[in-house]
Amino acid sequence: MKLTSIPKTWKHIKRYRHIITILLKYGFSDIVNVISSDLILRFGEKFVPRIGHIKAKTKSRAERLRMVFEELGPTFIKVGQMLSMRPDILPPEYLIELQKLQDNVAPLPFEEIKKIIEEKSNQELKNKLKLIDEKPVASASIAQVHTGVLKDGTKVVLKIQRPNIREIIQTDMEILSDLAKIVKKYLKDQLAVDPTLVVKEFNKMIINELNFLHEGRNILKFKNYFKNEPTIYIPTYFQELSNENIIVMEYIDGIKHVNREKLIKHGLNPEIIARNAIRLSMMQIFDFGFFHADPHAGNIIILKNNVISLIDFGNIGYIDQETMGYLADLLIGYIKNDIRKIMRSLELLNIIDSTTNIEDIKYAISLLINEFTNINLSTVSIKELSREIHSLVYNYHLKFPTKLSLMLKALITAEGFGEMLFPEIDIISEIKPHVKTLIRKRYSPIRKIQNMFTNLDEVVLLIEDLPEKTRDILSKMATGKLSIIFEHRNLDGLVKGLNKAGSRLSSSLIIASLIIGSSIIIQLPIGYKLFGYPIIGIVGYILAFILGLRLLWDIYKNK
Repeated sequence: MKLTSIPKTWKHIKRYRHIITILLKYGFSDIVNVISSDLILRFGEKFVPRIGHIKAKTKSRAERLRMVFEELGPTFIKVGQMLSMRPDILPPEYLIELQKLQDNVAPLPFEEIKKIIEEKSNQELKNKLKLIDEKPVASASIAQVHTGVLKDGTKVVLKIQRPNIREIIQTDMEILSDLAKIVKKYLKDQLAVDPTLVVKEFNKMIINELNFLHEGRNILKFKNYFKNEPTIYIPTYFQELSNENIIVMEYIDGIKHVNREKLIKHGLNPEIIARNAIRLSMMQIFDFGFFHADPHAGNIIILKNNVISLIDFGNIGYIDQETMGYLADLLIGYIKNDIRKIMRSLELLNIIDSTTNIEDIKYAISLLINEFTNINLSTVSIKELSREIHSLVYNYHLKFPTKLSLMLKALITAEGFGEMLFPEIDIISEIKPHVKTLIRKRYSPIRKIQNMFTNLDEVVLLIEDLPEKTRDILSKMATGKLSIIFEHRNLDGLVKGLNKAGSRLSSSLIIASLIIGSSIIIQLPIGYKLFGYPIIGIVGYILAFILGLRLLWDIYKNK
Protein backbone atom coordinates (compact mmCIF):
# COMPACT_ATOMS: atom_id res chain seq x y z
CA MET A 1 0.00 0.00 0.00
CA LYS A 2 1.88 3.05 -1.24
CA LEU A 3 1.22 6.40 0.41
CA THR A 4 0.76 8.48 -2.71
CA SER A 5 0.77 12.27 -2.75
CA ILE A 6 -2.80 13.51 -3.11
CA PRO A 7 -3.37 15.90 -6.03
CA LYS A 8 -5.30 19.11 -5.42
CA THR A 9 -8.52 17.62 -6.80
CA TRP A 10 -11.79 16.40 -5.35
CA LYS A 11 -10.35 12.96 -4.69
CA HIS A 12 -11.52 11.71 -1.28
CA ILE A 13 -13.21 15.07 -0.57
CA LYS A 14 -16.20 13.44 1.18
CA ARG A 15 -13.89 11.57 3.53
CA TYR A 16 -11.80 14.70 4.19
CA ARG A 17 -14.94 16.64 5.02
CA HIS A 18 -16.24 13.82 7.24
CA ILE A 19 -12.97 13.79 9.23
CA ILE A 20 -13.08 17.58 9.67
CA THR A 21 -16.75 17.39 10.72
CA ILE A 22 -16.04 14.76 13.40
CA LEU A 23 -13.06 16.74 14.75
CA LEU A 24 -15.22 19.85 15.08
CA LYS A 25 -18.08 17.85 16.53
CA TYR A 26 -15.88 16.76 19.46
CA GLY A 27 -14.30 20.17 20.04
CA PHE A 28 -10.98 19.88 18.19
CA SER A 29 -11.25 23.22 16.39
CA ASP A 30 -7.58 23.95 17.21
CA ILE A 31 -6.49 20.99 15.06
CA VAL A 32 -8.92 22.00 12.30
CA ASN A 33 -7.51 25.56 12.36
CA VAL A 34 -4.01 24.19 11.68
CA ILE A 35 -5.01 22.10 8.66
CA SER A 36 -7.97 24.07 7.27
CA SER A 37 -6.06 26.82 5.41
CA ASP A 38 -4.38 24.32 3.08
CA LEU A 39 -7.62 22.39 2.61
CA ILE A 40 -9.60 25.57 1.86
CA LEU A 41 -7.03 26.50 -0.80
CA ARG A 42 -7.48 23.04 -2.27
CA PHE A 43 -11.25 22.58 -1.98
CA GLY A 44 -12.69 26.08 -1.56
CA GLU A 45 -14.14 28.30 1.21
CA LYS A 46 -17.20 26.12 1.83
CA PHE A 47 -15.12 23.01 2.53
CA VAL A 48 -14.89 23.47 6.33
CA PRO A 49 -18.35 22.89 7.88
CA ARG A 50 -19.85 24.96 10.68
CA ILE A 51 -20.53 23.09 13.90
CA GLY A 52 -22.52 24.83 16.62
CA HIS A 53 -22.93 22.22 19.34
CA ILE A 54 -19.88 20.35 20.64
CA LYS A 55 -20.73 16.75 21.55
CA ALA A 56 -19.54 15.30 24.88
CA LYS A 57 -18.44 18.75 26.04
CA THR A 58 -18.15 17.57 29.65
CA LYS A 59 -15.72 14.78 28.70
CA SER A 60 -11.95 15.23 28.93
CA ARG A 61 -9.99 15.99 25.77
CA ALA A 62 -8.44 12.50 25.88
CA GLU A 63 -11.90 10.88 26.07
CA ARG A 64 -13.14 13.00 23.18
CA LEU A 65 -10.13 11.97 21.08
CA ARG A 66 -11.00 8.30 21.70
CA MET A 67 -14.58 9.03 20.59
CA VAL A 68 -13.27 10.68 17.40
CA PHE A 69 -11.31 7.54 16.52
CA GLU A 70 -14.29 5.30 17.28
CA GLU A 71 -16.60 7.32 15.04
CA LEU A 72 -14.12 7.52 12.14
CA GLY A 73 -14.00 3.75 11.76
CA PRO A 74 -11.54 0.84 11.37
CA THR A 75 -8.44 2.69 10.15
CA PHE A 76 -8.63 5.29 12.89
CA ILE A 77 -9.32 2.64 15.55
CA LYS A 78 -6.13 0.85 14.43
CA VAL A 79 -4.19 4.14 14.40
CA GLY A 80 -5.57 4.99 17.87
CA GLN A 81 -4.47 1.61 19.21
CA MET A 82 -0.98 2.18 17.79
CA LEU A 83 -0.85 5.70 19.26
CA SER A 84 -1.73 4.20 22.67
CA MET A 85 1.77 2.66 22.63
CA ARG A 86 3.59 5.90 21.77
CA PRO A 87 4.53 7.85 24.93
CA ASP A 88 6.87 9.94 22.78
CA ILE A 89 3.80 11.43 21.01
CA LEU A 90 0.99 11.62 23.57
CA PRO A 91 0.88 12.26 27.35
CA PRO A 92 0.00 9.35 29.69
CA GLU A 93 -3.70 10.25 30.13
CA TYR A 94 -4.21 9.96 26.35
CA LEU A 95 -2.40 6.61 26.21
CA ILE A 96 -4.65 5.22 28.96
CA GLU A 97 -7.79 6.44 27.17
CA LEU A 98 -6.79 5.15 23.72
CA GLN A 99 -6.05 1.72 25.21
CA LYS A 100 -9.83 1.44 25.69
CA LEU A 101 -10.45 1.39 21.92
CA GLN A 102 -12.27 -1.81 21.02
CA ASP A 103 -11.93 -3.31 17.56
CA ASN A 104 -15.47 -4.75 17.50
CA VAL A 105 -17.93 -4.03 14.69
CA ALA A 106 -21.32 -5.35 13.57
CA PRO A 107 -20.98 -8.68 11.72
CA LEU A 108 -21.48 -8.94 7.99
CA PRO A 109 -24.48 -10.96 6.72
CA PHE A 110 -23.53 -14.58 6.04
CA GLU A 111 -24.38 -14.21 2.34
CA GLU A 112 -21.54 -11.70 2.00
CA ILE A 113 -19.13 -14.00 3.87
CA LYS A 114 -20.13 -16.89 1.63
CA LYS A 115 -19.47 -14.76 -1.44
CA ILE A 116 -16.00 -13.76 -0.15
CA ILE A 117 -15.10 -17.42 0.45
CA GLU A 118 -16.21 -18.29 -3.10
CA GLU A 119 -14.21 -15.42 -4.62
CA LYS A 120 -11.11 -15.28 -2.41
CA SER A 121 -10.42 -18.86 -1.26
CA ASN A 122 -7.92 -21.04 -3.10
CA GLN A 123 -8.90 -24.25 -4.90
CA GLU A 124 -7.55 -26.42 -2.07
CA LEU A 125 -9.94 -24.84 0.45
CA LYS A 126 -12.86 -25.08 -1.98
CA ASN A 127 -12.16 -28.79 -2.41
CA LYS A 128 -11.78 -29.56 1.31
CA LEU A 129 -14.31 -27.29 3.08
CA LYS A 130 -17.50 -29.18 3.90
CA LEU A 131 -19.50 -26.54 5.79
CA ILE A 132 -19.19 -23.24 7.64
CA ASP A 133 -21.22 -22.02 10.61
CA GLU A 134 -23.37 -19.03 9.65
CA LYS A 135 -22.99 -17.44 13.09
CA PRO A 136 -19.64 -15.62 13.49
CA VAL A 137 -17.38 -16.33 16.47
CA ALA A 138 -15.98 -12.78 16.31
CA SER A 139 -16.33 -9.68 14.16
CA ALA A 140 -13.60 -7.03 13.95
CA SER A 141 -12.79 -4.14 11.63
CA ILE A 142 -10.46 -6.12 9.37
CA ALA A 143 -11.89 -9.63 9.52
CA GLN A 144 -14.76 -11.84 10.62
CA VAL A 145 -14.22 -15.27 12.21
CA HIS A 146 -16.37 -18.37 11.62
CA THR A 147 -16.01 -22.02 12.55
CA GLY A 148 -16.18 -24.68 9.86
CA VAL A 149 -15.68 -28.38 9.16
CA LEU A 150 -13.45 -29.98 6.53
CA LYS A 151 -14.58 -33.02 4.55
CA ASP A 152 -12.35 -35.28 6.67
CA GLY A 153 -14.24 -34.11 9.80
CA THR A 154 -11.58 -31.70 11.10
CA LYS A 155 -13.11 -28.71 12.86
CA VAL A 156 -11.44 -25.44 11.84
CA VAL A 157 -11.61 -21.68 12.32
CA LEU A 158 -11.70 -19.39 9.29
CA LYS A 159 -10.60 -15.76 9.60
CA ILE A 160 -12.07 -13.98 6.58
CA GLN A 161 -10.99 -10.50 5.51
CA ARG A 162 -13.81 -7.97 5.08
CA PRO A 163 -14.60 -6.85 1.52
CA ASN A 164 -12.95 -3.62 0.30
CA ILE A 165 -11.15 -3.17 3.64
CA ARG A 166 -7.81 -2.65 1.84
CA GLU A 167 -9.26 0.17 -0.27
CA ILE A 168 -10.92 1.79 2.78
CA ILE A 169 -7.69 1.69 4.78
CA GLN A 170 -5.58 2.88 1.83
CA THR A 171 -7.85 5.91 1.34
CA ASP A 172 -7.68 6.82 5.03
CA MET A 173 -3.90 6.34 5.19
CA GLU A 174 -3.44 8.57 2.12
CA ILE A 175 -5.52 11.26 3.82
CA LEU A 176 -3.61 10.86 7.11
CA SER A 177 -0.33 11.12 5.20
CA ASP A 178 -1.53 14.35 3.59
CA LEU A 179 -2.75 15.81 6.90
CA ALA A 180 0.55 14.85 8.57
CA LYS A 181 2.44 16.88 5.95
CA ILE A 182 0.22 19.90 6.64
CA VAL A 183 0.72 19.58 10.42
CA LYS A 184 4.49 19.26 9.93
CA LYS A 185 4.49 22.34 7.68
CA TYR A 186 2.90 24.59 10.32
CA LEU A 187 4.03 23.01 13.62
CA LYS A 188 7.46 21.61 12.76
CA ASP A 189 9.27 23.45 15.57
CA GLN A 190 6.67 22.42 18.18
CA LEU A 191 6.68 18.68 17.44
CA ALA A 192 8.93 16.15 19.17
CA VAL A 193 8.23 13.54 16.47
CA ASP A 194 7.89 13.89 12.70
CA PRO A 195 4.18 13.12 11.99
CA THR A 196 4.90 11.98 8.41
CA LEU A 197 7.30 9.29 9.69
CA VAL A 198 4.73 8.18 12.28
CA VAL A 199 2.08 7.72 9.56
CA LYS A 200 4.56 5.77 7.41
CA GLU A 201 5.36 3.46 10.32
CA PHE A 202 1.68 2.90 11.10
CA ASN A 203 1.00 2.24 7.43
CA LYS A 204 3.63 -0.53 7.36
CA MET A 205 2.15 -2.14 10.47
CA ILE A 206 -1.38 -2.11 9.03
CA ILE A 207 -0.18 -3.53 5.68
CA ASN A 208 1.44 -6.36 7.60
CA GLU A 209 -1.79 -7.08 9.47
CA LEU A 210 -3.82 -7.06 6.24
CA ASN A 211 -1.75 -9.90 4.78
CA PHE A 212 -2.89 -13.05 6.61
CA LEU A 213 0.13 -14.99 5.30
CA HIS A 214 2.21 -13.05 7.87
CA GLU A 215 -0.06 -14.29 10.65
CA GLY A 216 0.26 -17.83 9.32
CA ARG A 217 4.04 -17.65 9.48
CA ASN A 218 3.80 -16.31 13.03
CA ILE A 219 1.77 -19.39 14.02
CA LEU A 220 4.38 -21.70 12.48
CA LYS A 221 7.16 -19.95 14.42
CA PHE A 222 5.27 -20.21 17.72
CA LYS A 223 4.50 -23.88 17.01
CA ASN A 224 8.22 -24.53 16.50
CA TYR A 225 9.39 -22.52 19.54
CA PHE A 226 7.01 -24.30 21.93
CA LYS A 227 7.15 -27.80 20.43
CA ASN A 228 8.72 -29.22 23.62
CA GLU A 229 6.75 -27.11 26.13
CA PRO A 230 3.89 -29.16 27.69
CA THR A 231 2.12 -26.19 29.35
CA ILE A 232 1.18 -24.45 26.07
CA TYR A 233 -0.57 -25.56 22.89
CA ILE A 234 -0.37 -23.62 19.61
CA PRO A 235 -3.18 -24.36 17.11
CA THR A 236 -2.26 -25.95 13.78
CA TYR A 237 -2.11 -23.60 10.81
CA PHE A 238 -3.44 -25.09 7.56
CA GLN A 239 -1.00 -23.42 5.21
CA GLU A 240 -2.26 -25.11 2.05
CA LEU A 241 -5.83 -23.87 2.71
CA SER A 242 -4.86 -20.26 3.52
CA ASN A 243 -3.95 -17.16 1.53
CA GLU A 244 -3.56 -13.42 2.21
CA ASN A 245 -7.36 -12.97 2.52
CA ILE A 246 -8.41 -16.11 4.42
CA ILE A 247 -6.53 -17.94 7.15
CA VAL A 248 -7.54 -21.44 8.30
CA MET A 249 -6.53 -22.75 11.73
CA GLU A 250 -7.34 -25.67 13.98
CA TYR A 251 -10.41 -25.10 16.15
CA ILE A 252 -9.45 -25.12 19.84
CA ASP A 253 -12.12 -26.57 22.12
CA GLY A 254 -11.55 -25.22 25.62
CA ILE A 255 -12.57 -22.56 28.13
CA LYS A 256 -12.85 -19.16 26.45
CA HIS A 257 -13.12 -15.65 27.97
CA VAL A 258 -11.29 -16.96 31.01
CA ASN A 259 -11.86 -15.80 34.58
CA ARG A 260 -10.94 -17.24 37.98
CA GLU A 261 -14.43 -18.50 38.88
CA LYS A 262 -14.90 -20.26 35.54
CA LEU A 263 -11.59 -22.12 35.91
CA ILE A 264 -12.35 -23.27 39.46
CA LYS A 265 -15.79 -24.43 38.32
CA HIS A 266 -14.12 -26.66 35.69
CA GLY A 267 -11.68 -28.13 38.22
CA LEU A 268 -8.65 -26.20 36.96
CA ASN A 269 -5.99 -24.38 38.99
CA PRO A 270 -5.93 -20.57 38.46
CA GLU A 271 -2.59 -20.17 40.28
CA ILE A 272 -0.77 -22.67 38.05
CA ILE A 273 -2.29 -21.12 34.92
CA ALA A 274 -1.37 -17.58 36.06
CA ARG A 275 2.26 -18.52 36.79
CA ASN A 276 2.57 -20.45 33.52
CA ALA A 277 1.05 -17.57 31.51
CA ILE A 278 3.62 -15.12 32.87
CA ARG A 279 6.50 -17.62 32.48
CA LEU A 280 5.52 -18.30 28.87
CA SER A 281 5.34 -14.57 28.12
CA MET A 282 8.81 -14.11 29.62
CA MET A 283 10.15 -17.01 27.51
CA GLN A 284 8.79 -15.35 24.37
CA ILE A 285 10.43 -12.01 25.17
CA PHE A 286 13.73 -13.02 26.80
CA ASP A 287 14.45 -16.38 25.11
CA PHE A 288 12.93 -16.07 21.63
CA GLY A 289 12.78 -12.29 21.08
CA PHE A 290 9.46 -13.03 19.33
CA PHE A 291 6.31 -12.56 21.35
CA HIS A 292 2.52 -12.34 21.33
CA ALA A 293 1.94 -8.62 21.91
CA ASP A 294 -1.65 -8.95 23.14
CA PRO A 295 -1.98 -11.95 25.51
CA HIS A 296 -5.27 -10.84 27.12
CA ALA A 297 -8.07 -13.18 28.26
CA GLY A 298 -9.86 -12.98 24.89
CA ASN A 299 -6.80 -14.40 23.12
CA ILE A 300 -6.28 -17.28 25.56
CA ILE A 301 -8.13 -20.60 25.71
CA ILE A 302 -7.56 -22.99 28.61
CA LEU A 303 -7.45 -26.73 27.92
CA LYS A 304 -7.52 -29.66 30.34
CA ASN A 305 -4.54 -30.14 32.69
CA ASN A 306 -4.17 -26.32 32.93
CA VAL A 307 -2.68 -26.11 29.42
CA ILE A 308 -2.74 -22.64 27.82
CA SER A 309 -3.58 -22.15 24.14
CA LEU A 310 -2.89 -18.82 22.42
CA ILE A 311 -4.96 -17.55 19.48
CA ASP A 312 -4.85 -14.49 17.18
CA PHE A 313 -1.25 -14.09 16.03
CA GLY A 314 -1.71 -10.88 14.04
CA ASN A 315 -0.10 -8.63 16.67
CA ILE A 316 3.47 -9.85 17.21
CA GLY A 317 6.53 -8.09 18.61
CA TYR A 318 10.24 -8.64 17.92
CA ILE A 319 13.27 -7.90 20.10
CA ASP A 320 16.71 -8.58 18.60
CA GLN A 321 19.66 -9.86 20.62
CA GLU A 322 21.49 -6.54 20.41
CA THR A 323 18.52 -4.70 21.96
CA MET A 324 18.23 -7.37 24.68
CA GLY A 325 21.90 -6.80 25.47
CA TYR A 326 21.35 -3.06 25.87
CA LEU A 327 18.34 -3.76 28.11
CA ALA A 328 20.58 -5.99 30.25
CA ASP A 329 23.08 -3.12 30.53
CA LEU A 330 20.22 -0.81 31.53
CA LEU A 331 19.14 -3.21 34.29
CA ILE A 332 22.74 -3.53 35.54
CA GLY A 333 22.94 0.26 35.59
CA TYR A 334 19.78 0.37 37.71
CA ILE A 335 21.02 -2.34 40.10
CA LYS A 336 24.39 -0.58 40.57
CA ASN A 337 22.78 2.88 40.60
CA ASP A 338 25.19 3.75 37.78
CA ILE A 339 23.70 6.74 35.94
CA ARG A 340 26.53 6.77 33.38
CA LYS A 341 25.79 3.20 32.36
CA ILE A 342 22.05 3.91 32.22
CA MET A 343 22.59 6.93 29.96
CA ARG A 344 24.87 4.93 27.66
CA SER A 345 22.25 2.16 27.42
CA LEU A 346 19.48 4.68 26.66
CA GLU A 347 21.63 6.12 23.89
CA LEU A 348 22.25 2.68 22.36
CA LEU A 349 18.51 1.94 22.58
CA ASN A 350 17.87 5.16 20.58
CA ILE A 351 15.81 6.62 23.43
CA ILE A 352 18.09 9.64 23.85
CA ASP A 353 20.21 11.43 21.25
CA SER A 354 22.18 14.64 20.74
CA THR A 355 19.02 16.76 21.12
CA THR A 356 18.27 15.44 24.63
CA ASN A 357 18.89 17.69 27.63
CA ILE A 358 21.28 15.26 29.33
CA GLU A 359 21.47 16.93 32.75
CA ASP A 360 17.68 17.18 33.08
CA ILE A 361 17.12 13.56 32.11
CA LYS A 362 19.92 12.39 34.47
CA TYR A 363 18.18 14.14 37.34
CA ALA A 364 14.78 12.69 36.41
CA ILE A 365 16.20 9.16 36.17
CA SER A 366 17.95 9.57 39.54
CA LEU A 367 14.60 10.50 41.12
CA LEU A 368 12.93 7.49 39.49
CA ILE A 369 15.66 5.12 40.71
CA ASN A 370 15.42 6.50 44.25
CA GLU A 371 11.66 6.03 44.19
CA PHE A 372 11.99 2.32 43.40
CA THR A 373 15.10 1.61 45.51
CA ASN A 374 14.97 -0.01 48.97
CA ILE A 375 11.27 -0.86 48.70
CA ASN A 376 9.53 -4.21 48.56
CA LEU A 377 9.41 -4.88 44.81
CA SER A 378 6.43 -7.21 45.26
CA THR A 379 4.39 -4.04 45.80
CA VAL A 380 5.48 -2.64 42.41
CA SER A 381 3.42 -3.40 39.30
CA ILE A 382 4.69 -3.27 35.73
CA LYS A 383 1.68 -1.13 34.86
CA GLU A 384 2.64 1.43 37.52
CA LEU A 385 6.27 1.40 36.38
CA SER A 386 5.24 1.80 32.73
CA ARG A 387 3.24 4.93 33.59
CA GLU A 388 6.34 6.43 35.18
CA ILE A 389 8.34 5.56 32.06
CA HIS A 390 5.65 7.02 29.79
CA SER A 391 5.64 10.28 31.77
CA LEU A 392 9.43 10.46 31.58
CA VAL A 393 9.42 9.87 27.81
CA TYR A 394 6.73 12.47 27.13
CA ASN A 395 7.93 15.18 29.54
CA TYR A 396 11.55 15.06 28.36
CA HIS A 397 10.82 14.56 24.63
CA LEU A 398 12.56 11.19 24.49
CA LYS A 399 12.13 8.63 21.74
CA PHE A 400 10.54 5.26 22.44
CA PRO A 401 10.99 2.57 19.75
CA THR A 402 7.85 0.64 18.80
CA LYS A 403 9.49 -2.70 19.66
CA LEU A 404 9.96 -1.53 23.26
CA SER A 405 6.38 -0.24 23.41
CA LEU A 406 5.07 -3.63 22.23
CA MET A 407 7.26 -5.41 24.79
CA LEU A 408 5.96 -3.18 27.59
CA LYS A 409 2.38 -3.73 26.42
CA ALA A 410 2.89 -7.52 26.38
CA LEU A 411 4.33 -7.43 29.93
CA ILE A 412 1.45 -5.28 31.23
CA THR A 413 -1.16 -7.51 29.56
CA ALA A 414 0.45 -10.69 30.93
CA GLU A 415 0.58 -9.09 34.38
CA GLY A 416 -3.12 -8.16 34.18
CA PHE A 417 -4.07 -11.69 33.11
CA GLY A 418 -1.98 -13.25 35.90
CA GLU A 419 -3.45 -10.95 38.58
CA MET A 420 -7.00 -11.61 37.37
CA LEU A 421 -6.55 -15.36 37.89
CA PHE A 422 -4.38 -15.20 41.02
CA PRO A 423 -4.43 -11.77 42.76
CA GLU A 424 -1.67 -12.78 45.22
CA ILE A 425 0.88 -13.39 42.45
CA ASP A 426 4.20 -11.52 42.79
CA ILE A 427 4.94 -10.47 39.21
CA ILE A 428 8.47 -9.22 39.92
CA SER A 429 9.44 -12.57 41.50
CA GLU A 430 8.09 -14.39 38.44
CA ILE A 431 10.17 -12.20 36.11
CA LYS A 432 13.41 -12.25 38.17
CA PRO A 433 14.80 -15.63 36.94
CA HIS A 434 14.47 -14.51 33.31
CA VAL A 435 16.16 -11.17 34.01
CA LYS A 436 19.01 -12.94 35.87
CA THR A 437 19.51 -15.29 32.91
CA LEU A 438 19.55 -12.32 30.53
CA ILE A 439 22.22 -10.52 32.59
CA ARG A 440 24.28 -13.71 33.06
CA LYS A 441 24.33 -14.30 29.30
CA ARG A 442 25.27 -10.69 28.63
CA TYR A 443 28.23 -10.72 31.03
CA SER A 444 29.47 -14.30 30.58
CA PRO A 445 33.23 -14.70 29.80
CA ILE A 446 32.36 -16.64 26.64
CA ARG A 447 30.21 -13.74 25.43
CA LYS A 448 33.07 -11.33 26.17
CA ILE A 449 35.50 -13.44 24.12
CA GLN A 450 32.96 -13.65 21.27
CA ASN A 451 32.60 -9.87 21.37
CA MET A 452 36.39 -9.49 21.32
CA PHE A 453 36.69 -11.57 18.13
CA THR A 454 33.76 -9.67 16.60
CA ASN A 455 35.58 -6.43 17.37
CA LEU A 456 38.77 -7.85 15.84
CA ASP A 457 36.85 -8.70 12.66
CA GLU A 458 35.61 -5.12 12.55
CA VAL A 459 39.15 -3.82 13.07
CA VAL A 460 40.42 -5.97 10.17
CA LEU A 461 37.61 -4.62 7.96
CA LEU A 462 38.52 -1.10 9.08
CA ILE A 463 42.16 -1.68 8.10
CA GLU A 464 41.07 -3.06 4.71
CA ASP A 465 38.87 0.01 4.09
CA LEU A 466 41.51 2.48 5.32
CA PRO A 467 43.38 3.04 1.99
CA GLU A 468 40.15 3.73 0.08
CA LYS A 469 38.79 6.05 2.79
CA THR A 470 42.13 7.89 2.99
CA ARG A 471 42.19 8.37 -0.81
CA ASP A 472 38.63 9.72 -0.64
CA ILE A 473 39.54 12.25 2.10
CA LEU A 474 42.72 13.36 0.29
CA SER A 475 40.77 13.74 -2.95
CA LYS A 476 38.19 15.94 -1.24
CA MET A 477 40.97 18.00 0.37
CA ALA A 478 42.66 18.47 -3.00
CA THR A 479 39.44 19.64 -4.67
CA GLY A 480 38.39 21.82 -1.73
CA LYS A 481 35.27 19.74 -1.05
CA LEU A 482 36.21 18.62 2.47
CA SER A 483 34.30 20.48 5.15
CA ILE A 484 34.63 20.07 8.92
CA ILE A 485 31.86 21.11 11.29
CA PHE A 486 33.15 21.74 14.81
CA GLU A 487 31.01 22.58 17.81
CA HIS A 488 32.46 22.90 21.34
CA ARG A 489 30.14 21.28 23.87
CA ASN A 490 31.42 19.48 27.01
CA LEU A 491 34.69 18.86 25.19
CA ASP A 492 36.68 17.69 28.23
CA GLY A 493 34.54 14.60 28.65
CA LEU A 494 34.73 13.94 24.94
CA VAL A 495 38.54 14.16 24.93
CA LYS A 496 38.76 11.64 27.77
CA GLY A 497 36.39 9.34 25.94
CA LEU A 498 38.37 9.66 22.71
CA ASN A 499 41.63 8.95 24.54
CA LYS A 500 40.14 5.76 25.98
CA ALA A 501 38.67 4.76 22.62
CA GLY A 502 42.00 5.53 20.92
CA SER A 503 43.93 3.38 23.40
CA ARG A 504 41.53 0.50 22.95
CA LEU A 505 41.62 0.84 19.17
CA SER A 506 45.44 0.86 19.22
CA SER A 507 45.44 -2.27 21.38
CA SER A 508 42.94 -3.93 19.04
CA LEU A 509 45.10 -3.06 16.01
CA ILE A 510 48.21 -4.49 17.71
CA ILE A 511 46.32 -7.67 18.63
CA ALA A 512 44.96 -7.98 15.09
CA SER A 513 48.45 -7.44 13.64
CA LEU A 514 49.95 -10.07 15.96
CA ILE A 515 47.26 -12.61 15.03
CA ILE A 516 47.57 -11.93 11.29
CA GLY A 517 51.39 -11.83 11.40
CA SER A 518 51.65 -15.00 13.50
CA SER A 519 49.21 -16.79 11.18
CA ILE A 520 51.49 -15.98 8.22
CA ILE A 521 54.75 -16.87 10.05
CA ILE A 522 53.41 -20.18 11.36
CA GLN A 523 52.96 -21.37 7.76
CA LEU A 524 56.61 -20.65 6.85
CA PRO A 525 59.52 -23.12 7.33
CA ILE A 526 61.74 -20.68 9.29
CA GLY A 527 63.62 -20.56 12.64
CA TYR A 528 63.41 -22.85 15.65
CA LYS A 529 60.25 -24.90 16.04
CA LEU A 530 58.02 -26.05 18.89
CA PHE A 531 55.50 -28.84 18.24
CA GLY A 532 56.38 -28.49 14.55
CA TYR A 533 55.59 -24.76 14.31
CA PRO A 534 57.94 -21.73 14.26
CA ILE A 535 58.45 -20.48 17.85
CA ILE A 536 58.17 -16.84 16.81
CA GLY A 537 54.63 -17.49 15.48
CA ILE A 538 53.58 -19.22 18.73
CA VAL A 539 55.03 -16.33 20.77
CA GLY A 540 52.98 -13.91 18.64
CA TYR A 541 49.77 -15.83 19.45
CA ILE A 542 50.61 -15.83 23.19
CA LEU A 543 51.26 -12.08 23.17
CA ALA A 544 47.96 -11.50 21.30
CA PHE A 545 46.14 -13.62 23.90
CA ILE A 546 47.70 -11.71 26.85
CA LEU A 547 46.95 -8.32 25.29
CA GLY A 548 43.41 -9.48 24.47
CA LEU A 549 42.79 -10.46 28.10
CA ARG A 550 44.17 -7.11 29.26
CA LEU A 551 41.88 -5.26 26.81
CA LEU A 552 38.88 -7.27 28.03
CA TRP A 553 39.73 -6.49 31.65
CA ASP A 554 40.02 -2.78 30.84
CA ILE A 555 36.62 -2.81 29.09
CA TYR A 556 35.05 -4.74 31.98
CA LYS A 557 36.45 -2.32 34.61
CA ASN A 558 35.05 0.69 32.79
CA LYS A 559 31.58 -0.77 32.19
